[in-house]
Amino acid sequence: PTRQLVMDRFASEAAGFVVDSDFALPASERKLLAGVEPTETDEDRVRAQLVDLQLRILSETVTLDGAEVDATYGLFQSRLASGGSPADAWKLVLVALLTDPQMVVY
Repeated sequence: PTRQLVMDRFASEAAGFVVDSDFALPASERKLLAGVEPTETDEDRVRAQLVDLQLRILSETVTLDGAEVDATYGLFQSRLASGGSPADAWKLVLVALLTDPQMVVY
């Protein structure tokens, strides 16, 4: 349980840092979130960014309408629906990707 708690905390801190740092820069200088703006909620653009994140973080090639993107898009939408900002939604998505079993067990 300690390892899982540490990984969860690490993922949360890393996601917050990445989102805040990336959105403080122009899109051309961002590391992970170059395909969206801090206020972006357009489904097509969000899904395209999710495809890119899936590849860059988990080394998985997925499609815009794939189950993996549907799941992470659902997380994104659920955070928005609960009153969070798009930046908060990106943090939640990154936490989910960083705590994915493929990432943790690797």
